[in-house]
Amino acid sequence: MTTAVAGHSTARTYRPYLALRLALVVAFCGWTFAAMAAVTLPELGGWQRVMALGFCVMFTILGGHYLPLEIQVDDQALTYRGFFKYHRIRFDEILAVDVLPVPLSVFYGIRTEHMVIAFTNFISGHRDLAEHILRRARLARR
Repeated sequence: MTTAVAGHSTARTYRPYLALRLALVVAFCGWTFAAMAAVTLPELGGWQRVMALGFCVMFTILGGHYLPLEIQVDDQALTYRGFFKYHRIRFDEILAVDVLPVPLSVFYGIRTEHMVIAFTNFISGHRDLAEHILRRARLARR
């Protein structure tokens, strides 16, 4: 998504794919229902209850990471917003952008002197995002 601010240039916003966000919400709701059913059904054993609650916890954590995730790139910096993190990194602070292709996924690491911000191909427009950061930071592809 590209947004223009009056008197300023455009900023690009990158978020996880809509299908991923919807799937996480549906999975969380489904496993929450299953966990409530498992707790109320006396014929189910303790192991089934633990497994259903475990899936609820897993999808809560995944949703907590991916649902609020947003990476915004403007003329001066990259802004990473997550559930627990908020970082604004100027392009002159970026030392490298690492790309690690693995089976079924691609991992990206934006390295600075003090931290690494990581994202995967679950971000809509991840290739464009990586190329845009490389251009703005005046870095070569590795």
